[in-house]
Amino acid sequence: MNAISARQFGLAGLTGLLSPLCFPDFNFGWLAWIALVPLHLALDGPFGTMTPRRALWLGWLAGFLAFTGIMSWVVTAMPQYGKMPLVASYPVMWLLAAYLGLYVGLYAAGVAWLMQRLPVAASLGAPCLWVTLELARTYVLSGLPWMLLGYSQYQWLPIIQIADITSVYGVSFLLA
Repeated sequence: MNAISARQFGLAGLTGLLSPLCFPDFNFGWLAWIALVPLHLALDGPFGTMTPRRALWLGWLAGFLAFTGIMSWVVTAMPQYGKMPLVASYPVMWLLAAYLGLYVGLYAAGVAWLMQRLPVAASLGAPCLWVTLELARTYVLSGLPWMLLGYSQYQWLPIIQIADITSVYGVSFLLA
């Protein structure tokens, strides 16, 4: 692995580590305004934008780490309410995080594609893509609207007033 790859994986990992801190238990909602920045820096490499395939992997890494942090409650809930052995609940959580990480991976691949083909439209297209994938995550395969980016702003009343009109997805759009 060369220095550029290590930097890109480190930046994607940083997004994955910052994301769970935006939500309850940690309550650093202000971090949501910068949590995606490291991933975007990773996607905009020193030799121009990267391929959507590589961006998919970087985004998946960020999403997997983020969802592992935010879905840690699965490890507690499965043994207590599902009577699953504790040792088996970890792989279940990792499988769930791996699936949910695909949405962030698709976002990163989409952003890389936009930056290559429509660089002027990428700054507006990226938030639209983020919200579209949050909507898909809410309804696909019975849905899991957990950790929508807009939920991180629940303590910031002036910011969430837009949710009256746009729902949580409008707040996610602003953040993305």
